[in-house]
Amino acid sequence: MQTILKEVYPYRTLLKELIPILKKRNVMAFQKKMMKIMELENNKRDLSSIKECHDAYTDFVESLRRSFSSPEYESNASGGVLEKCIHSIHSHSKEEIQALMDVVKRTTNIQKWKEDAMRYLGSFLEHSEKYYPVMFFIQVGDITIPHAIDFMIDTIDVDSVHVDFSKSFNLLNDMLLLPVGLCNMDLTEDFNIFPNATTGMKGINGLSEFAKLPDGLKIEKLSDYGVIEKYLANCFNSHVRNGIAHDNTIFYTDTQMVEYYYKMNDNETYEDYRLIDVAIMTFVNTLHVMEMFVLLNTISKKL
Repeated sequence: MQTILKEVYPYRTLLKELIPILKKRNVMAFQKKMMKIMELENNKRDLSSIKECHDAYTDFVESLRRSFSSPEYESNASGGVLEKCIHSIHSHSKEEIQALMDVVKRTTNIQKWKEDAMRYLGSFLEHSEKYYPVMFFIQVGDITIPHAIDFMIDTIDVDSVHVDFSKSFNLLNDMLLLPVGLCNMDLTEDFNIFPNATTGMKGINGLSEFAKLPDGLKIEKLSDYGVIEKYLANCFNSHVRNGIAHDNTIFYTDTQMVEYYYKMNDNETYEDYRLIDVAIMTFVNTLHVMEMFVLLNTISKKL
């Protein structure tokens, strides 16, 4: 937690403040703003192009991700997926990576996704101190959903958590093909071949067909895909997302339990979670959005 206070809190407005400068493609202003906020004038990083500015922005996102994360989280929860994805990018040909990206681009506008991710991450970082109780669980690698012990959180309200959950879920959902495809390449040498092709993915012929599945069915199909199932860690929850999207949730202030009525026009079927657990889901999904942002930049350098 001391690392977070030292490496994140002083720079919590940086991502958001750099966005309009990047849009204006003002290299000198970007460098000046970044160096001023991070107080690194004596260790100046000279930037000569807008591409280098985007690289520097991505490097900062990655440094934030590392600060928020922990070895315990990486080993117990993330399943080493980021490392597998980066290994696939570096170990496969440019043509293979381009073929994967062609599939991803059929369902997601990459440029719009990056802009939306930048806005979300900038906003999230700005109020990240509200998630300090959650950061404790991340630091010790405990993201069990639901927690058996009753925990309460008073640093953030349910509406704010729901806004962040929806945005992080949708961003991760729109880019889910990328880690799945890259992990396929790492495990089977082909982004269209799933390691669980004879079980959970039986009958799904390739990544494009997987992309057409409803969100809930995607999650179900990934439930026996070892590393991806561990990576999503019960935090990529379409029932919570649907309940929020339908504006059909009930929050109990005395217990901080939230009921999510996830079926349209059904006020009987629901899942319930404590607010701290929904906040943990949100934080984990946000870490994954950071990872997708880093992966896209790594791929752009390759292509």
